[in-house]
Amino acid sequence: MTATKVSEEELFRLAFLFAEQDRASFVQCYPENSRDPYCVKARRLVKQLREYRLRRWGKTRFETEMETAKTINVAQAIKRARRV
Repeated sequence: MTATKVSEEELFRLAFLFAEQDRASFVQCYPENSRDPYCVKARRLVKQLREYRLRRWGKTRFETEMETAKTINVAQAIKRARRV
């Protein structure tokens, strides 16, 4: 396996992205409106990390694609596939 050279800027972006994802998954372990101090603090941190990331680097490719994605009815798609 060969190592890929990554710029410091890309490492910084990825660190922010991973920190945001880590704290967001921590928050998801709690009920939606939990007042647990750890959850409240993590929720605030996720918001700050996201705001900074969006301001500095914009949306990820996944976030952009999810905004433009179309939903499909899976049951109808399966029925159509069986007819063919």
